[in-house]
Amino acid sequence: MFSMSNTFPHKASEMGRKPDRPLRLICTLAGDPRRQADMRVKYGAFLEALAARFEVVEVFDASLRGIPRYLNALQTFHPDLRRWKERFFKNVPAFQARSRRAARHLQNMRKRADFVLQIGGTFDAGGGGLP
Repeated sequence: MFSMSNTFPHKASEMGRKPDRPLRLICTLAGDPRRQADMRVKYGAFLEALAARFEVVEVFDASLRGIPRYLNALQTFHPDLRRWKERFFKNVPAFQARSRRAARHLQNMRKRADFVLQIGGTFDAGGGGLP
């Protein structure tokens, strides 16, 4: 979905790489623009614009999966659906779990990208070892 044909030569030497290679980028966010229509509408054009300037290696979804997601849902339950949804996304344990998930993934991707762009504030992608 995101390919890159342009090069981005300025400041390449500062990044310790050859100027003829585009900067390699990993985008992180809570959601998947390829599978979720609302995320595609919200971020699709932005991600395509990034791909026109950088090599987008991956768009990583830091959302909770499996048992951690179910536990978070149980811990944040509220009979008012609107409040439950807000509490589900905006709580410290979920923030920490999404941050750990992103950090683990980015540690494994360290050599494949030059930097990370985090979209959104419901986790912290800074623990993955990339700028």
